Amino acid sequence: MNTVLFLITHLLPIDCQFFVSENRAISDNHPRDRDPQPNICMVGGTGRQRRNPKGDDSFSSTFYPQRQHLMIPESLTVSQLTNQLNAARIEIVHLKREQHIKSAVEQEKSRIEHALRERIKELNCLYGVAEMLERNEDDIDAAMQGIAHLLPISWQYPEITTAQLLLKGKSYQASNFDTSPWKQSVEIFEGGECVGTVAVYYLEEMPHMDEGPFLKEERMLINAVATRIGSAVERLSAKKQLEVEREALENANITLREILFKVKEEQNTIGRDIHANVDKTIIPILQALKSIAYPDQQKYISLIQKSLEDIVSPFVSQLSRQFMELSASEIQICNMIRNGLSTKEIANLRHNSTATVNRHREHIRKKLGLNNQKINLSTFLHTYMNE
Repeated sequence: MNTVLFLITHLLPIDCQFFVSENRAISDNHPRDRDPQPNICMVGGTGRQRRNPKGDDSFSSTFYPQRQHLMIPESLTVSQLTNQLNAARIEIVHLKREQHIKSAVEQEKSRIEHALRERIKELNCLYGVAEMLERNEDDIDAAMQGIAHLLPISWQYPEITTAQLLLKGKSYQASNFDTSPWKQSVEIFEGGECVGTVAVYYLEEMPHMDEGPFLKEERMLINAVATRIGSAVERLSAKKQLEVEREALENANITLREILFKVKEEQNTIGRDIHANVDKTIIPILQALKSIAYPDQQKYISLIQKSLEDIVSPFVSQLSRQFMELSASEIQICNMIRNGLSTKEIANLRHNSTATVNRHREHIRKKLGLNNQKINLSTFLHTYMNE
C-alpha cells in the first residue's frame, strides 16, 4: 500500500493525486482477500469518499479541493495504476502546454495591437506636422506653436507628456509644459547650421524602454519632425530671399528703363541737332556746288547730299540691324539703289564692272528674301524706309 501511495504522490502534481482506501491493501498475490464487490476509491466533488468495509451504503468523507470525478477499482494492479497515472500526467502536461501557448498568443496579440496603435499615432503626427507647415507656410510662428501642441499626444504616455520647440531664439511650448529629467530631444538644422531644437518630456518616471522611458520608434519620429521643420524653415528663408532679390531686380529694371529712356532722348536730341546742322550748313553748300557743276558731276553732288541725309536718318542703321548678314558694300549699294542710281552709275562710282554690281544685287535680293518674287528692289527699299 505504501508503494502505491508513493507512486501516486510522486507521479502526478498535487492537484491530480488519487487517494486509495486505507482499510484494504491492493495486492496481486492475495486474490482471496478481495471482496466480491471491491472497494472503490472516488476522487472528486468536494472531497474523498470511500465505501464502508461493512458493505452498507454509509461513506466517510475527507474534504479536498475541487477535482474531476475519477472511479478507480481497488482491484487494479500496480503496473496498471502506474500506466494510468503516467497517461494522466502526460495529458496534464499537454493541457498546461496548450494553456501556456494560448497565453503567449494573447500576450503577443496585445503587444502587436499596442504597437500598431503607436505607429498610427506616429503617422498621424507626421501628417499633422506636414499639414501645419503647409497651412501656415507664411507664418512660421503659428506652425511651430501648433506642432508644440501636437507632439505630446503622439507619444506613448500622452497624459504625462509635454513638448518644447526652440527656433532662432524663440520658444514654443505645449500648454502643460514643464521640464523633467526624462527628456528626448533633437537639433533642427537649416542648411547645415543648427537653428533650434525639438524636445519631448515625460513629467513622471516610466518603465525603461529603448532610450530611457522612450521607444526607438519615438526617436525616429522626433528626428523626422525635426527634419521636416528644418526643411520648412530653409524653404521659407529661400522664399523670403527670393522675394527680396525679386524686389531688388524690379527696382533695377525700373532704374534701367529710366536710364534707357534718357539715353534715347539724348540720342534723339543729338540726331535732331545733327540733322539741323546738315540742313543749315552742308546742304546749302552742296546746292551751290550743284548749280555751277557740269551735268555729269551734278549726279555725284546729289549722291553726296542723299548720303548725308541718310546718315542723319535711320535707314542705314535699321537696314544693318534687321539684315545683319548684309556686308558693308551691299549696304552702300542698297543706299545707292534707293537714291535712284542705275547699275552702270553704281559701277562707275565704285569703279566696278556692271556684272559685279549685278551679282551684288542678286545677293542683296537673296538676303532680303526677295528671290522668285516680282518685287522691284528700289521699291522695296523705299517702302522699308517709309515703314
